[in-house]
Amino acid sequence: MVVVLPVCVVVFWPAGSPRWSLMWSIAFAFYFGFKWLTWRRTNAATSSAGRQVAYLAAWPGMDADAFLNAGRTVSPPRLFEVLIASTNVFGGLWLIFDPMNWFGDSQRWLYAWSGMVGYLLLLHFGVFRLLSCVWRSRGIDAAPLMDQPFFATSVASLWGRRWNTAFSDLIHRFWFRPFTRKLGLALSTWIGFGASGLIHEAVMSFPAEGGYGLPTLYFLAQASGILLERSRWGKSIGLGRGVVGWLFAMTCLVAPLPFFMNAPFFANIVMPFFQFMRGDP
Repeated sequence: MVVVLPVCVVVFWPAGSPRWSLMWSIAFAFYFGFKWLTWRRTNAATSSAGRQVAYLAAWPGMDADAFLNAGRTVSPPRLFEVLIASTNVFGGLWLIFDPMNWFGDSQRWLYAWSGMVGYLLLLHFGVFRLLSCVWRSRGIDAAPLMDQPFFATSVASLWGRRWNTAFSDLIHRFWFRPFTRKLGLALSTWIGFGASGLIHEAVMSFPAEGGYGLPTLYFLAQASGILLERSRWGKSIGLGRGVVGWLFAMTCLVAPLPFFMNAPFFANIVMPFFQFMRGDP
């Protein structure tokens, strides 16, 4: 299913449609394939049909064991968390649709970046956070997918516990947990982040018709950062903790971004998509 759905999207994608529509279609195909995989590999039969439908259709996380476990005790969300998430939704919408036209044609890259930041605020830090609040208020274990990632003091915690935990939960369960003992931490880390890079190649580089290999380089840079901070030398200079660890984690996140948000992806996917969203000709 994980492979079949994206292949079907590519085969049946209407010729002449916008390239960004192909990107979103492949992304959703991977998402639903992974979602199905996590649901199939958990003891779903012990939970109600309604909760299973909610997990598959109304929660973007990938920790099926937590969501479907009716016996877990969950703390309800705080009002402040709901307010912050709601603010992020409105801020994201403002950046995406740019009602005051701050990011016009004269600043094309700023125009695209504003849309990308708006997308992150709207979905990952806004809508998904509000969904987490809704489910936790009902006693369902749906931890936020973004857990203050910009406060991470290590690259490992950034990608393992703070940034888009839906994907990290998936990789941890289906890759690191079964294979680390067999392959060792270093090789498992390289292969795990390399696999993440290949998925992003399919979602980003293929629809953009360019930038091949650059998203993979970005994720391999993250693997390098994790292994460096866990090395004897890295620990000796304070990587993985405190201010030094935070600076290193943020450097690993931001410095290689030109590989991830590369020129072909911006020119062929991001800018046309946000032009469409903003109703520009």
